[in-house]
Amino acid sequence: MKRIASATLAICLMSLSLIPVAASQTNDLTPAQAAIVATERAFAKLSVEQGVRASFITYFAEDGIGFGPQPYKVKETLSKLPAPATRSTFVLNWAPIFGGVASSGDLGWNTGPTLREDRSPDKKPSQHGMFFSVWKKQSDGNWRVVLDLGISTPSAVAPLDAPFQAARRTITKPGAASSQVDQHTASLLKAEQEFLSAAKSGSVQQAYSTRLTDETRIHRSDSMPIVGESVIRKWLERQNVSLSGEPIKVESASSGDLGYVYGSYEISGPKPENGYYARVWTRDAQNKWRIVIDVTTLISEK
Repeated sequence: MKRIASATLAICLMSLSLIPVAASQTNDLTPAQAAIVATERAFAKLSVEQGVRASFITYFAEDGIGFGPQPYKVKETLSKLPAPATRSTFVLNWAPIFGGVASSGDLGWNTGPTLREDRSPDKKPSQHGMFFSVWKKQSDGNWRVVLDLGISTPSAVAPLDAPFQAARRTITKPGAASSQVDQHTASLLKAEQEFLSAAKSGSVQQAYSTRLTDETRIHRSDSMPIVGESVIRKWLERQNVSLSGEPIKVESASSGDLGYVYGSYEISGPKPENGYYARVWTRDAQNKWRIVIDVTTLISEK
């Protein structure tokens, strides 16, 4: 869906073109997941037809957050800007190819390839990336984006018409009731803080390695996604760094089996840097929180 990486609040957010309707197995998805995928595609379609500003205002929640690179309220920020007099010659296209949803059907996420094309006579080279978005069902029943963070990639990760694949559905133990949403959020915050504490005081490799699944994804700008526990473990072996971070917002689904966190981070080591991160966590059958996707956006290298 989006991915705003410019410090100009991404308002020039590269426009995006309509994705071909993928041969996704939507008949195999839960109703909530199918709705998120369909809404993501409608979001992209509106961006093509009316531009990025109109589509983002339509499909972001009132408090939906993007990064430019600092976090900001997308709908509020764009609404204060005048509509452009002419359409941009740049078209930003995206398509959801992987994602998950809470068993309660009120929170979910998508990721997939983005393509930024220049449709002017100059035809500058296309740019590729991966978007990541968290969707929340609103009180009116509509799905809206509450968090959006994307990365650039050196080449295309997947074709825009690739079929959508849903993450495995978590089977939680009895007791994950919607009335316990505050407890679920507190549990998720505790898991996040324990992860950050382990990464800061001990080993980043160890902090991640006890919280991975074979579907976990690591997204870092200017790199291809790192996917799967075994691949991520090999990547972690090369991460000779110390990581610290501070959560800014934590939110759990009412069922307590899915949630997201975003915050600030700082890395010390051979190449120090700081920026913002976003993570989606899911609970396994033993009610242990596991990282599903981990995305960062760089502010600066020190």
